[in-house]
Amino acid sequence: MRNKKIFYSALFIFLMAFVIRALLCQTARFSGDEIRFYQTAVNISQGIEFPLLGTPLTAGLARHPGPAFYYLMSIPLLIVKTPEACNVMVAFLGAITVLIFFLGIRRLVSFRSAFLSSLLMACSPWSILYADRIWNSNIIVLFVTIAMYATIRLREKYSTKYFLILVASCIVMPQFHMSVPIVWISILYLIRRELIQIKLNDILYSLIIILLINLPFIYHELTTGFLNTKNFLSDGKKEGKSTRAILGVWSNLFRFITLETIYHEFSGYWGAIKEKVYIASWYSDSPVREFSIVRTVARLIGVLTPLYFIFNYFKSQKALKSDWFVSLILGAISAVLLLAVTGKKMYPHYVHPLFPFIFLIFPWAFDKVKITRNTKVLYSFIIVFCISGIESSLRISFKKDIDNSIYIHRKLAQQFQQMNLKSYGVKSNYIFFPEGTELIAKEQYNYKLTYNKENDEFLLVNNRNKIEVFQGYKLITSLTPTVSLYQKSNFD
Repeated sequence: MRNKKIFYSALFIFLMAFVIRALLCQTARFSGDEIRFYQTAVNISQGIEFPLLGTPLTAGLARHPGPAFYYLMSIPLLIVKTPEACNVMVAFLGAITVLIFFLGIRRLVSFRSAFLSSLLMACSPWSILYADRIWNSNIIVLFVTIAMYATIRLREKYSTKYFLILVASCIVMPQFHMSVPIVWISILYLIRRELIQIKLNDILYSLIIILLINLPFIYHELTTGFLNTKNFLSDGKKEGKSTRAILGVWSNLFRFITLETIYHEFSGYWGAIKEKVYIASWYSDSPVREFSIVRTVARLIGVLTPLYFIFNYFKSQKALKSDWFVSLILGAISAVLLLAVTGKKMYPHYVHPLFPFIFLIFPWAFDKVKITRNTKVLYSFIIVFCISGIESSLRISFKKDIDNSIYIHRKLAQQFQQMNLKSYGVKSNYIFFPEGTELIAKEQYNYKLTYNKENDEFLLVNNRNKIEVFQGYKLITSLTPTVSLYQKSNFD
């Protein structure tokens, strides 16, 4: 009976998480990185390209040390060659992440606490919006969660199988994002007592796994004179100290367990936003929503209630000494040190690998909520969090990310095909990536369309941004409620 309960609960959590994320497959961002990643995945699926390295590191020549991300994204393209297929694959992996989180933490806390906290993760905007598109950082949490699950099993009883799963998941992580040392340190602390149980055979198996996972990278380095390693060391020079970036580690970790999505609403993943923008967002409009008392109250509940649960849990000294809590703190400190050494600007995805660790606060705290009147507070919070989390994620995707999405590029490609254009030029009043339209036209409609940056025949206008007076243009079509396409009137 218990196994059936776990099975159906796990199935419900997985399906819920997958459906929510899959809903965003057309409106998720499809801009510079995503366009390049998709093209590489297409080339792999067609046998045109077989990369040995991964995606480029930010602002440098170095690449991630291994192509696992590219090959993983090429799998759905063997069945359906569309960008949406890759996004659905990422949504599927995101749902698997939530499922593994549930299966792991149910071994640490009560079934109720594990189920409810996994339900929150399924509906968390910080999980949904980082599992909606073909982007390497969106996959890293899957392997962190696998490593967390293996760690839980190892701490119960040492097993060669789970030790090797842990090694494999940790070793493949750098192929998706280079901030993974913050996870390694947390994991090492958690299994410090189990390390003495490692057998010689386990070490040998581990070395074979490490070799196999890194074989493409090793081959590349040996045949290029360690070119990527040299580029990595060169790119690793400091960009400059940033106190704000260091403080941002702690604020973002807390933000991950709330309904605070202003970063997504304003920045659209490009750059950071100032503190005054956060403050103003509580009493004014954002790019994706008008000010509403109801939403503000829901957002306030989504911020203050996690604080209540944190305070309630950490009232005891025992909680502060918990290995899992210490591992989270060590991971956060490692992130601070990593930013201090590299001088990188702070972006939430730099510390997002710690997302499953910070989310453990929920099951810990829920275990302390007894079957009393406090249960009403707990279930009320769950309902508000889930509804608001889904609503805000859909709103951000449908009203913000859509500006540079597959949907927009597909609509433009269809429009230009109807006009029988061979080349086109477009300027816009927001950041737009016209190469996406060219790629969609070629891959989806077998239509050769060339972008000409010197040509300003077309104008793409987002009415949320400042609109200048563009004389000589006429409206052709409205692509979304906020984005319209104009054409020079002398091209009648």
